[in-house]
Amino acid sequence: MKKYFLTGFALVFLSAFAFSQTDIPLKYTTNITEQGLKKQLTIIASAEMEGRETGTRGQRKAASYIESQFREIGLQYPESLKGYQQYYPLFKDTLISRRMKIGRRDLRYGKDYILQTGSSLATRLKASAIVFAGYGIEDSNYNDYAGKDVKDKIVLIFNGEPQVNENYLVTGTNRQSKWGYSISAKAVLAKEKGAVAVLFVNPLWDSIPPALVENSKKTNLYFPHLSDKPKATVISIIPSLLKYIVGANEANVIIETAKSRGPLNNFNIEKEIKTKLILKKRSI
Repeated sequence: MKKYFLTGFALVFLSAFAFSQTDIPLKYTTNITEQGLKKQLTIIASAEMEGRETGTRGQRKAASYIESQFREIGLQYPESLKGYQQYYPLFKDTLISRRMKIGRRDLRYGKDYILQTGSSLATRLKASAIVFAGYGIEDSNYNDYAGKDVKDKIVLIFNGEPQVNENYLVTGTNRQSKWGYSISAKAVLAKEKGAVAVLFVNPLWDSIPPALVENSKKTNLYFPHLSDKPKATVISIIPSLLKYIVGANEANVIIETAKSRGPLNNFNIEKEIKTKLILKKRSI
């Protein structure tokens, strides 16, 4: 008898609990109507809100309207927020001027070089020497920096990582490591080594793709992560510029080796050549 009584009590309790959980949604379904939803969505999606893209005037107008509706229905915000809206920093950078010179040669933006999107950006950058650092890799199985001092200099590195007989030297397998696809990892390492900038070369380029040129002039919206490691400024250059840095013969050998993904850590090249980079950006 006691067993049945407890079972019955549990069923009554669960039924009451289930009803209380559904009671709140049922209460609000009487206030939410098709006409009301249509009215609100028509306003939020109107041309007046200008698309509501994050960081734009339209987004701020939409947020203000939603806040006004919260106030109208008496919705209270948590005291810890001190308001209906929670603010956080977002940035978007746009290059407004750029000039670069290697030795006596003035480089043309979009033709000879571009700034890698998302790079750390120095307003003025000067160096008196360029050091060739292969693929820009430092690993127990393969090291492009061994015996090289790049502090306060510019490092010249190539895209990708070395392979021999279909195997990548870093992993020792047919699977590439992070160095094969992460320019960011190479820029972080260069910064840790003391380099002021990276000249980055894709050996397969004859010219810089137009889409990359346009994308390099501005960044997407980004949130400043304090945990991100500092990176050297990355400047992508066309392969034909190498002859002005290391000499025509050396440049041809290096480019052909890089195209075949051969090791580049046996090239020890450092050129005393003055490099100047002047870049200006505007953040929202």
